[in-house]
Amino acid sequence: MKATESSEYMSFQFLQLLREKNPAWRLLTAKQAPFIAAFLYQEFIAENKRQIAEHELIGSLESYLNELNQGQDEDLFLRSGHEYLDIWTDDAHGWLRKFYPTGQDEPYFDITSQAQKAIEWLLSLKQQTFIGTESRLITVFELLHQIVERSETNPELRLAELERRKAEIEQEITRVKNGQVNLLDDTQIIQAGGGHPDRRHAKPAHAGTGRRKTDGRCCGSDALSENGDGELRRACGKDPKPGSSAGRGQYAQADRRSATDGHRSPPCV
Repeated sequence: MKATESSEYMSFQFLQLLREKNPAWRLLTAKQAPFIAAFLYQEFIAENKRQIAEHELIGSLESYLNELNQGQDEDLFLRSGHEYLDIWTDDAHGWLRKFYPTGQDEPYFDITSQAQKAIEWLLSLKQQTFIGTESRLITVFELLHQIVERSETNPELRLAELERRKAEIEQEITRVKNGQVNLLDDTQIIQAGGGHPDRRHAKPAHAGTGRRKTDGRCCGSDALSENGDGELRRACGKDPKPGSSAGRGQYAQADRRSATDGHRSPPCV
């Protein structure tokens, strides 16, 4: 993306609108974000579930609320599980999608892609902190070793250190000849490269589901989020109207990109 294009997405006006309209940002800034993110992760992402029946999800939520309220002087969460689900699926939040599968009278729920993005970002914070801390420790130890080694003026001690390293190398050669090869794990590779985890080979939680087509009724609103920022860009005057020929072509391209990068776009009819 060119710098001029990036600046449009990082302008004050656009970010202000994004903060108000984007479900992922709303989740991260919600007063009860720890509670919401923890529950949605536990039920959908950790269990790799794509749809959960209303009675099952309410039961899990009620149990979780009771667990959090236990031992408190007063209840931290006063609403019922049903009330929370209604809030999380409304247009003002958009963290869950409520729908009726074909032939079912009971509604089901699915986490929206924007809520999942927010939770995955929270997960990445812990991983980056761990990698950064251990990488810094390794760097410190290496520097200390170099300082001690290069400041040593006694030839005998320098020779003893070199002999020790020589013995270690010879032992490593022997192990390799015997087929004993010590490989770096994924975390060590990331630390050595100073980069971020390579997720190209990681199977996302929604892999295999693709763009799900459902004949049922959709009761939730995920209008802004599932196909990126098209709605926001129209609100900012960046896009042609959806009904125009240019708009249809542009949003068709956005849909193809969404299908290839793994983000789901559930139908709402």
